Amino acid sequence: MRPSGAKQKPSAKAFAASPEANKNEWGDQVAPAATPQAVKPPSFIPFNGELDKPASPPDPEVQTRTGYLNGTTQIAKGGLSSFKVDNTKGGGDAVVRLYRDGKKPAVRSMFAKNGESFSANSVVPGSYRMRYRYIGSADTFEAEETFVLSETRTDTGTRFSRMTVTLFKVANGNMTVKKVDASEF
Repeated sequence: MRPSGAKQKPSAKAFAASPEANKNEWGDQVAPAATPQAVKPPSFIPFNGELDKPASPPDPEVQTRTGYLNGTTQIAKGGLSSFKVDNTKGGGDAVVRLYRDGKKPAVRSMFAKNGESFSANSVVPGSYRMRYRYIGSADTFEAEETFVLSETRTDTGTRFSRMTVTLFKVANGNMTVKKVDASEF
């Protein structure tokens, strides 16, 4: 039983039929309760234990053209020899550094875009080590061989070295590389 004076809740029919029935006991306009509908649960993606990593900053050594690396000083100049980096079939844009006797600082720092080559010219005679890394990668590699660039005077002039190194595997190739700590780059 309802206590006397209690108002009945309007039904959906009453709401549509009579605007006066859409007022509460204080005279406020109210809408009828919605009819319950089947609610689809949100899709569930299981947590794989890893949070999204923030976007990494752009590689500071990336540049738009093949050539000497912007902002670096090229030393060991004045010779006749050349050192060419062939990245025509490489794994991406690469930074290549040449170190005299394998010691820092680099005497030449080059950027070779994927699909291109670059020659460091006028390199003085000496023993050199090459280290490189691909843009966007922290992995640094070093050629296990020492490259010797030489100049020899002859009766007819000067004989000098022209070294070419590929950053991709070639049939019967003779250069092996090893991974080195990034601090050595």
